Parts: sequence; structure tokens; C-alpha cells
Amino acid sequence: MWIKKWPKNILNLFFPCFCLYCSAEGKIICDQCLKKIPVRGKIRTNFYSLDKIIYFFNYRHPLVKKAIQTFKYPPYQKEILNYLFLLIAPFWRKNKSLVQQMKKNNFVIVPVPLTRRKKAQRGFNQSELIAQKFSQQFNLPLALNLVKKKKQTPSQTKLNREQRRKNVKDVWQVKDNCPRQIIIVDDVLTTGATITQMAQALEKAGAENIWAIILAKG
Repeated sequence: MWIKKWPKNILNLFFPCFCLYCSAEGKIICDQCLKKIPVRGKIRTNFYSLDKIIYFFNYRHPLVKKAIQTFKYPPYQKEILNYLFLLIAPFWRKNKSLVQQMKKNNFVIVPVPLTRRKKAQRGFNQSELIAQKFSQQFNLPLALNLVKKKKQTPSQTKLNREQRRKNVKDVWQVKDNCPRQIIIVDDVLTTGATITQMAQALEKAGAENIWAIILAKG
């Protein structure tokens, strides 16, 4: 979208920034509302096809849902992502051993891909932005093109668990020389169908230890 190319100071001049929740002017999430966003910071092992999954927020919480829905479209992706990473920083300080384990075992970060058409329509892949942020924060390698989504699928939003599973089955193509240690990154987890099917494709391609880091669980 053309608007995302505007310098932020010009953008704010013509389109003043208001808090997503209370409409206070100045920030996309004001300090008071930021304090109201609860952080869960959950770690689960042996989650379907995943050896470990980590998620931080409850997507059903109205503040979280509004933030992540807004994050999917320009122009405030960077600001919202920075706020969410600020909130989850204490979790990583408390669980330094997880980061050490990622580095010791040479984990590679892989975002859930969009089809080429979907990415072109949106202008970016929100999972890539999250993955890039984690990669920079932990100094871990990032593989943006390791997995390709072969075909466009209907939105998962209104599908039940079984429909979601079938909707994303056999749509993932993994390149040769798949790393053995992988962290899948995505914004929202509902039934787990997407990352489960993607993890199975990675496993068939040679991955041996697959984690997932998700911002919010529904």
C-alpha cells in the first residue's frame, strides 16, 4: 500500500495516531492500555507434531485481539510489534536457558509462509516480521524461503478443527537441505492445524527437533 511508504512524521501530521483501545492521541497503544495487556508466557512440550511450543498472549483478550488484527495491516506494524516484544521481554529474562538451548543446538527460525499472491496483496507477511524480530533479538539464523505454500487456501477463520486440518494439508513444500533444528514462528494459534501440518512437512524433509513460537493462542 502507498501509505506505508510515507515517512512517519508526515503520516502522523495528516493521520494523527490514536490508541487502539482508549483513543488517546499520541501512541498506537498508550502507556495505560499497554499495562492492561496480560502476558501468559506458556511453554508446552510434545504439542501434536511439535517438540515444544511457546506462546505469550490470550488472543481472546480484546486488547490482544485488537493489537494483532491491526498488526496485520499498515501502517503501524513496527510500533505494535515493538510494544508486544516489550511485554514479553521479562519472559525471556526469566527463561534464559531456552535461548541458550536455541543457540547451542543451532536452531533456525522459519516463519509460516503466505502464497506469493497473498503476500503481494497484503504487501508483507506478518509472520516474517515476527520471525525477523526474534532472529535479531536472539542472533539466530532466519530461513525466509525454506518453506513455500504451494496454493492459496480459504481463510481458516470460520472453519472447525477438522476443516482447518484438511484445508492446510499437503500445501507445504520444503526445499532441500532442511535444517535439523527449526523454530516455526506465527502470530496466532487456534486449533494448531497450520503449524502441525507445516511441522509434518518439515519432519519429512529431515527436521528432527521442531519448536514453535507464537504471539497469541486463541
